[in-house]
Amino acid sequence: TLAVVQSGKVTVSAEDNNFVPQTITVTEGTEVTFVNDGRNQHNIIKVEKTPFQVETSSFEPGESFVWTATGPGTYRYYCSIHGT
Repeated sequence: TLAVVQSGKVTVSAEDNNFVPQTITVTEGTEVTFVNDGRNQHNIIKVEKTPFQVETSSFEPGESFVWTATGPGTYRYYCSIHGT
């Protein structure tokens, strides 16, 4: 199946053990907001050359982190606290 390309503003929910949705495809300039909808801290740890990272202490339940896509590519990330 082909990925739906999104632009503008996109939200990713950090739930208790995963990110929802797990995969998104966005255009350059898209604002991606990661919202901690879980009950615990989360972080965003880059894999390879992903240009963003959130420290554990700055991503508490109810908080959010905004990242703007600066160019094409695959940006892999995970939460090191929960391993997903």
